[in-house]
Amino acid sequence: MPAPLEGLSVLLIDDSRAVRGVIKTLLKGLGVNEVYESADGREAVVLANICRPDVALIAYDLGHTSGLAVVR
Repeated sequence: MPAPLEGLSVLLIDDSRAVRGVIKTLLKGLGVNEVYESADGREAVVLANICRPDVALIAYDLGHTSGLAVVR
């Protein structure tokens, strides 16, 4: 039986390295093939355009910007 999220790619955006690490471990355990990480909004936008992930998990508060600003 395939893993529930097998084949997905995820962009994980959070300014906390610890939070990104925990979520990445969970996602990998669920079968996510690629997990791209970013600690800030500007980098996240660039990475999203390069990697074209299927899903983005974005923290609301990113320090200098908000997750909502990244989505816009």
